[in-house]
Amino acid sequence: MSLEKKCLIIFDCDGVIVDSAPHYIDVYNKICIKYNKNFHIKTVDEFRTWYDSRWENNFYSLGFSEQDMPEILDYESKIVNYDEITLFDNIKEILLELNKYYYMAIASTTPEEKIRKKLEKENLENIFPVISGGDDRLSDKEMKIKKVIDCFNLSPDKCVMIGDTVMDIVSSRKLGVKCIALACGWNSVTRLEEASPYIIIESHKDLLSAVQNVFALN
Repeated sequence: MSLEKKCLIIFDCDGVIVDSAPHYIDVYNKICIKYNKNFHIKTVDEFRTWYDSRWENNFYSLGFSEQDMPEILDYESKIVNYDEITLFDNIKEILLELNKYYYMAIASTTPEEKIRKKLEKENLENIFPVISGGDDRLSDKEMKIKKVIDCFNLSPDKCVMIGDTVMDIVSSRKLGVKCIALACGWNSVTRLEEASPYIIIESHKDLLSAVQNVFALN
């Protein structure tokens, strides 16, 4: 580890690095068509209000059972295509700038292999030495975030989580990690406010100053 870096930024992937909500609206729609369910969500704003980051609940609300989940997740894995998902505007430049000052890692419910392939395609793989992905097929983020913190052997006050959902906020809080919530991801501002993150920012351009603010107060 570089001696100049003393703090860690933990990023979610979907809704933070990649603008994947529009793609997943199509994914949910395809799943519902295949299994003869009704999916009523049409717009990203509707999706942000509807989406439960304990994502099993989304499938239950659509009429699927717990026993259906393995088959549903297998099908979902086949139709999710990160080649069709774009990075958020200017996020690449922002990540490269943040990497000058902080350690960087990812904690996500997206499978690690999918994340790594996307990062490699965007020439960003080298700035994320640790990726804790969703290969366990569980929505909970607490253990994924803890795995990252343990890899860097840092105390929670030296870490910050960048997330876009209630799950990111709740899981971070359990570990004593402050969460900066992005309002342009998978959950609406109202849902983020209800979860009480450390701060909510409207866009990625505010990330650097928000991170600096968190660490300056620790």
